[in-house]
Amino acid sequence: MKVFLSSVITGYEAIRDAAAEALEGLDHKVLRAEDFAAKPTSAQIACLSGVRDADFVVLVLGERYGAIPPGSKISPTHEEFEEAKHTKPLFVFVQTGIKAETEQEHLIKAAQEWTGGAFTASFRTPAELRTAVSRAIHRWQLSEATAPTNPRELAKRAAEQIDPDDARSGAHQNKLYISLAGSPKQQILRPSEIDKEAFARDIKREASYGPAPIFDDRLGTTHVLENHHLEITQKDRRLRISQEGSILMELPFAKSESGFETIVEEDVRDLIERALRFALNLLQRIDHTERLSTIAIAADVGGSSYTSWMTRAEVAKSGGSRTISHFGRDGDSKPVMLQPAHLSRGGFRSRVEEIAEDLTALLRRKIR
Repeated sequence: MKVFLSSVITGYEAIRDAAAEALEGLDHKVLRAEDFAAKPTSAQIACLSGVRDADFVVLVLGERYGAIPPGSKISPTHEEFEEAKHTKPLFVFVQTGIKAETEQEHLIKAAQEWTGGAFTASFRTPAELRTAVSRAIHRWQLSEATAPTNPRELAKRAAEQIDPDDARSGAHQNKLYISLAGSPKQQILRPSEIDKEAFARDIKREASYGPAPIFDDRLGTTHVLENHHLEITQKDRRLRISQEGSILMELPFAKSESGFETIVEEDVRDLIERALRFALNLLQRIDHTERLSTIAIAADVGGSSYTSWMTRAEVAKSGGSRTISHFGRDGDSKPVMLQPAHLSRGGFRSRVEEIAEDLTALLRRKIR
């Protein structure tokens, strides 16, 4: 396969050589600006043509942004990123331990937050970059050989994990449902691994005492293996993990003091963010080599058929009055999802707060 190597050139020769060596070691043909023969077109056009001609692109970002050519508003490396992100598999490697120029900081942030399928990793030295590039491309090739990502099928799997009958159970306490599915679809946990008591014990500990706990550490937990899923439950919450690495969380909101259930918007956002951070930690635990390179997320609110959705400020001003909404079985039973519903693993890591805010806004629209 042909791969275009994008980075600032001057001063980055050792870094570019390390990346090229890693790619050539995997039998790929490396396209890079310094190897292009003289052409009547500009170097800028030649490089963009190289991006278009490549099967995938490796982007290496260090401290320097690079000079902006006459007639352009961004550097050549930035232009190559903009060209590649819409058309090619893109792998981004960011150098750490450096002080990036202001424009470069913006480019690094844009590359790390882009949700269209980029793989991102960090490195300090050329040797570390060589290893990171080899591992990333090798894992990507393995995942592509397993099965390509089908965005529609991935979104469907994430949505279907949330059972409409559970989400509209008529229970008094409202609950949040967060579902994640990964792609390419494959076995992540071996049957013998998910069967082990030690595995369930480790997940229980993470769910109750980890950096983003979703369980109440004052309550006991039980677990059961059913239909190739590990299900861990407490009195009012549930965690389900499949052998394919899919995750479903059912978590309660704080109970309302009023006669009706009141969903407080800020509580929703905080709970979604904590659930997403827990899911990230869990994915790292069960799939640390990132065989699941793309993630789809679905969210829903269930429980009481009649509820009110208010901000904390609205609760304070309400004097106890509530505007009740009905979202029972006759309402919209579909979970909410981002558009597009899928995002890269790297994009998920870097955008947890934004994703929580967006899912909260979508749930607000659905209930209000």
